[in-house]
Amino acid sequence: MPQGEPGAAVGRADLAAFGVEMAMIVTLALGGWRLGSTRLVHITLAVVLPALAAVIWAVWMAPSSRRRLRDPERLVGQIALVVGTYILAVRTHLAVWGIVFGVVSILVLALTRRTHRGA
Repeated sequence: MPQGEPGAAVGRADLAAFGVEMAMIVTLALGGWRLGSTRLVHITLAVVLPALAAVIWAVWMAPSSRRRLRDPERLVGQIALVVGTYILAVRTHLAVWGIVFGVVSILVLALTRRTHRGA
């Protein structure tokens, strides 16, 4: 079945991509919390940043989205989210995690393209 259709098979690369998405949400929440200067700002950024990324991913990147971007636009958007998350991690003193997240994310995104092209 083509990717993105209901009932389409979910492979290992898709599960790894989902893991990247979840790691992005967690990293944005932690980074958002660390950016704030008051408790209200900590909480607001820890909620708004991951929510914004989740909405962007759901609308334009998710396999089941009706407005899913085609490659290469989707890949550019995914890389932009990964790079933004990496920058936030480094800026909030989560540099090692940011580097690991960035490298693994880019590898997984490349793997999903290779896997789906070969299908």
